Amino acid sequence: MRFAIPLAIFLGLAVMLGLGLQRDPRNLPSALIEQSAPEIDRPLLDNPSSG
Repeated sequence: MRFAIPLAIFLGLAVMLGLGLQRDPRNLPSALIEQSAPEIDRPLLDNPSSG
């Protein structure tokens, strides 16, 4: 009986892992697709006095 809780936890994690492996990782919806990157105004690392 004392193995029931760890077994249930293991089986639950195994089921979640199995379901996660069936999904397509490239199918992630994003609101930033087809938008340009923002402009960044930072000094260069080799010349910190400019900027």
